[in-house]
Amino acid sequence: MDKISILVLILWGLAGCNTQPKDIKNMDYKAVADSLINKTFDTLSSALVQAMAAGGPESAINLCQVKAPEITGLYGTADVKITRTALRVRNAANKPNAEERAILEKYLQLAEKGDSLKPVLVQTDDDMHHYYKPILLKPMCLSCHGMPDKEIAAATQKAISSKYPLDMATGFTNGSLRGIWHVQFSK
Repeated sequence: MDKISILVLILWGLAGCNTQPKDIKNMDYKAVADSLINKTFDTLSSALVQAMAAGGPESAINLCQVKAPEITGLYGTADVKITRTALRVRNAANKPNAEERAILEKYLQLAEKGDSLKPVLVQTDDDMHHYYKPILLKPMCLSCHGMPDKEIAAATQKAISSKYPLDMATGFTNGSLRGIWHVQFSK
């Protein structure tokens, strides 16, 4: 078993140790969602850093294709679902639904005007709570999501193209809107 698989198994076991409130009706949705997003981001980042150290960006691309969906849902429960999406996806399975698309387009408009992008909590008519938080590109992400032939090496671009022939997730700059986290709380 490779190091990344072992890491994911360890983190999966730790997921049972999360501290989500049992009474979803009386929780602070924003605080819980931020905590879950932070844990998920830290877990995903750590796995990506290890993959990069072990085999460079190509190894990170393999991790993203195989393990990122697992890691993204790692801290979810029957009552809480954690996903990521974007307007320009790499993995077609991560395409936004209509509500997510509307949130992403609003964030994009705000970003183009230079406004700050703040998380949004939405309660729907069916008493569901949806928390959306922007994902801003970090410097370490440029080697796979930056400018081709500038931040993205030719070998990395070739690996991306072979794993994701319909990839739209390049051409970003540091700090630009990459996508959103979506934490959905069941009623």
